[in-house]
Amino acid sequence: MAARRIWTTNSEGVRMNGAVIVTWGKVVPGREAKGLEVFGKALAFYDDLAKKGRVHGHKEYISLTGNSTEVQGTMVIEGAVEELLKVQAEDASRALIVEASAVCENFTVQIAIGGDEQSLTGEIGLYTKTLQGLGYM
Repeated sequence: MAARRIWTTNSEGVRMNGAVIVTWGKVVPGREAKGLEVFGKALAFYDDLAKKGRVHGHKEYISLTGNSTEVQGTMVIEGAVEELLKVQAEDASRALIVEASAVCENFTVQIAIGGDEQSLTGEIGLYTKTLQGLGYM
């Protein structure tokens, strides 16, 4: 069953989708098994959110190139920006962040707007309008 899409709109009624982008570097030596356990918990957590329709879905990537000490993997969780912000503020999500930070180096979480034309157009419109208000455009 496909996840139900929850749309967030800006003041002009433009749908605002986005993603939580999680990256992690090398595992702290001696914590490899715990690292896999925490990764499994994160997969189950976001699977559950997708089944409930709170996120659109998630994908995971393992780095093949670049500095693997800095970034060994990436998780991208897509959904409505408003809902992604709510999820990130919840205890269960914050606890996962603490666990992941304890088992790997260079752990980051970023929330971004985009993923579709309407979300990008809306955000670029806000950017342009704001800079015009400052007299820069």
